[in-house]
Amino acid sequence: MKNPIVRAFILFVIIFIVLVFFYERYTKKKLKEEVDNFSEIIARSLWNYDSAVPKNYLEIHCRKGNYKTLTVKGTYGEVFIHLENELTGSFNQIFLFLKLIRLNSTESSIFFRGKNIGVISANVYNTSIYLYLYFMAVILLILTVLLFFLRVQERSKMLQKTNVKLNDLLDTLKDTQDQLVQSEKMSALGGLVAGIAHEINTPVGISLTASSFLEQRTKAIEKLFESDKMNKDEFQKYLKTATEATSIVLTNLKRGAELIQSFKQVAVDQSNEEIRYFNFRKCIDETLLSLRPNFRNEGHEIDVFIQKDIYLTNYPGAFSQIFTNLVMNSVIHGFGKDRDGHMEIKASCGTETLEIKYSDNGVGMDSETIAKIYDPFFTTKRGKGGNGLGMNIVYNLVTQKLKGEIHCESAPSNGASFTITIPVRL
Repeated sequence: MKNPIVRAFILFVIIFIVLVFFYERYTKKKLKEEVDNFSEIIARSLWNYDSAVPKNYLEIHCRKGNYKTLTVKGTYGEVFIHLENELTGSFNQIFLFLKLIRLNSTESSIFFRGKNIGVISANVYNTSIYLYLYFMAVILLILTVLLFFLRVQERSKMLQKTNVKLNDLLDTLKDTQDQLVQSEKMSALGGLVAGIAHEINTPVGISLTASSFLEQRTKAIEKLFESDKMNKDEFQKYLKTATEATSIVLTNLKRGAELIQSFKQVAVDQSNEEIRYFNFRKCIDETLLSLRPNFRNEGHEIDVFIQKDIYLTNYPGAFSQIFTNLVMNSVIHGFGKDRDGHMEIKASCGTETLEIKYSDNGVGMDSETIAKIYDPFFTTKRGKGGNGLGMNIVYNLVTQKLKGEIHCESAPSNGASFTITIPVRL
């Protein structure tokens, strides 16, 4: 009832019904008064058995009014005057056919000098109640259409305002998601830095120890040489020690150099995000080399079955990010602390597409989890280090950046498998 159109609608119906009611009463009353007036005028003529004068009088009024019949009868039912008047005109005929015109009947007794000398009856064409109903229906229809139009306009304005708010909120969410995704990428890069630092520490430490030992042996042999106490056996032992130490230093420095080079390439690829021509197997190996501290120390293993002659013109950084997230997803969500995990990466390259299959022997997922795995912020490790962006990043990189498709298959206790299909050239 708060809408002014509804209030006006109800008020119109009430007023219309009241007007129709009073109009009907007024019409019947006026007809009765007119027929009573006829009875008074023609009473003297009928008393004198003169029907010519009243007949002429009634004919004039019958033609002027909407009378269908006017009948004057005596006290014994004898008919003195009977007049009929048919409606003419197309509209009147149509109204009559549609029952928009009805007959109102009334009669009045004819008295002269206190005696009842007859009765006059009249049938008058009058507006039917159906006409009022049709008229009201049309008005109601117009008001309904107007009300509907106004409501549609009101709803449209509300929807426009809501859409503006939703678009603003969506833009804010997109900006927030982009920031979170970028933070996740930087976090992954930070993890690579920590892992590579830990991995380099071993060969550098071994090289430092071997170098220090070689330095001590060199100083000792130098003293023997200066004091002319150096013999052949001492010199041969020194040469053997120097050869072994040099080999150890060289081997571990090469190992460190390889780690630094792989990390450098992975870091550059993930930060630059540029298309270049690269060897796919080498890209995966460099990524896994950087990730090795994260899964090797936990007792997990990974096997790679990729030919070494696969070359792509694509985003190497996207592949590095994808496999970083897949491996870490397996380590965190699939294996846990009490499970020795095993991962496999396979690839087959055609002329147009490259198909990659990544699988693990983790705890697996049910169908409900699979349906939500790519949703942003969905994680089964809420509050335990999971932010729900890892697989969302993988999905966006595969479908948007690499223009490919990704499909997941899994079941509880049966591990998880991801099939990625991408074009060889973008």
